[in-house]
Amino acid sequence: LPAGVEWSARLYVRRPEEVAGELARQMNKVRSQVRHYTDEHDLEPPQSLVRQATRVLEIDDEMTSGFTALGTRVRSWWRVAVSGATERDALRLAQQLLDLYKPKIAIEHPESQYALAREFIPGEPLSSGAYLRRGSVIWAASAVPTATAEVGDRRGILLGETCTATRRPVAWDPWMAQEIRDSSGLTALVAGLGGGKSFLGGGIVYKTLRSGAYWTLLDPSGPLAKLCELPELRPYARPINLLNAQPGILNPYRVVGEPELSHFLDEEDPERAWRREKALTAATRRRLVLDVLTGVLPFEVARMAKTRIVLLRAVRAVGGRPDAHPGQVFEMLRRDPSEHHEHAIVVADFLDEMRERMSLLIPDKGADPYTEVRDDRLTVLTMSGLTLPKDTIGREHWTDAESLGVELLNLAAWLTQRSIYERPRDQRKGVWIDEAFFLSEVPTGRVLMNRFARDSRKWNVRVLLSSQVPADFLKIQGFVSLLDSVFVGRLDDGPAQADALRLLKVPIGVGYEQVVASLGRRPGGDRMAAERDRAPRQFIFGDGAGGVERVRVDLSGAHLEHLCTALDTTPDALRGGLTGTELPSTADLAPEAGPSPARSGIGPAAAARTRA
Repeated sequence: LPAGVEWSARLYVRRPEEVAGELARQMNKVRSQVRHYTDEHDLEPPQSLVRQATRVLEIDDEMTSGFTALGTRVRSWWRVAVSGATERDALRLAQQLLDLYKPKIAIEHPESQYALAREFIPGEPLSSGAYLRRGSVIWAASAVPTATAEVGDRRGILLGETCTATRRPVAWDPWMAQEIRDSSGLTALVAGLGGGKSFLGGGIVYKTLRSGAYWTLLDPSGPLAKLCELPELRPYARPINLLNAQPGILNPYRVVGEPELSHFLDEEDPERAWRREKALTAATRRRLVLDVLTGVLPFEVARMAKTRIVLLRAVRAVGGRPDAHPGQVFEMLRRDPSEHHEHAIVVADFLDEMRERMSLLIPDKGADPYTEVRDDRLTVLTMSGLTLPKDTIGREHWTDAESLGVELLNLAAWLTQRSIYERPRDQRKGVWIDEAFFLSEVPTGRVLMNRFARDSRKWNVRVLLSSQVPADFLKIQGFVSLLDSVFVGRLDDGPAQADALRLLKVPIGVGYEQVVASLGRRPGGDRMAAERDRAPRQFIFGDGAGGVERVRVDLSGAHLEHLCTALDTTPDALRGGLTGTELPSTADLAPEAGPSPARSGIGPAAAARTRA
């Protein structure tokens, strides 16, 4: 057509019982007409009646079997508007449109054009009930290829755009669910290798951080620490490597935050509530130190009743003040005056033997990292190289490295809690746990994720949990019921696709699995391609408010180029000039001149002749 065409459609979903009654009436009409032909006139009924009867039975079968949502029936009114510079041009274009669709589809050009034109204005009533069309929801969807679901909050940060024929920007406010909808702040990020989880999560953290939020990241592999190197974030960021950080950064007495009186001003008796919370905090510190020191001891020593007794006495002697550290517990063990004095010294010797590996728990003298008051907007805890035991392996079979790894992860979880609960409740905060399976391997990690899921609304926290396997989330009790929003990227495994649909709260086994498998191109692009696929990754975004749509996460733009470089986790041997030197070829290794060893008589055969 030489000009544009505008469509307006009004769709009304019909109740199943209403459609069933109409089908029954239509079937009775068909049967009555068939009897009229066969019984009264002894004639064969026309094929049109047979087709009507068959179609009625097909519609009834669609509505009563299989996925009932696909059998939903609608009634609709469709309008087409064309325009021209003059009335003659508009009428000519309308006639071309009629000729284009006939004879399969009849388009009418009735009177009352002004009333019909007003239907294109949102909110205007239907001008006439004539030209009603009835059909299935599949028929209506196929007639409107650019139809899309509303997704996002229409405020907040820009995530990207929808992947439909008519692209629309998708904005998301990570704290709208807590502040407006009284919902959870829990978000799941699920995608396979190279699916774009780091880009999506990093983009959310970067944009909201610059908008005033506070974030804490738990990164098992380590690349997210590059966010702290960005020039605009470096003054406000703090990377912490759990295996090579400042001594005392995971001091059990420090990772439990000290309550502040300002947090209890809304209580009836603020000072009393504050003192009660301080007492509970001190008890929590003592229990945490007791559990951590018991956990790093060899299993044979830790299981002895006397070990628990002497440790408990030493921890109680030190107290629960925030400026203490485990080294003081070691000293109290050596000063134990009870009948278990010798066993207390043995326990102290075991702990002293591990003092160097426990340097993160014990600060250097006069160098406590918590004496300096910092207001870090971004804290990244990396765990690359941390050894954790398998969930199915008993405690008695853990190595020293695995025992220490569990306790370091335990303290990292407490440090993450401190970053959340020590700040004002109304302040916007965020936690991103990358590769959540790493934390879900230990009971402490599961407790942490469960607590975040339950407290995210009260403490205004957006919790991002990313994983390659959706089942990591499903095995956490009550996780799906507390879930707010979901991002699902490309997954090639059938069971993983079904688990992802469960997170989206979408029916499984009805064909949606293919949608998950077809999200964009495979991360490697064409199988024979020699270049990386740098196209923006696609996700199915469930916004927690009923919207579910395919979106394209786009961080393109010159102002975000340095962010994309920092979030790029794909290895590249050419990056930074790290290519190794090529090995010499066979020709380069050949001798320059002289006879070969065999010809000069040097070798096993010549040696035998010499001895002879």
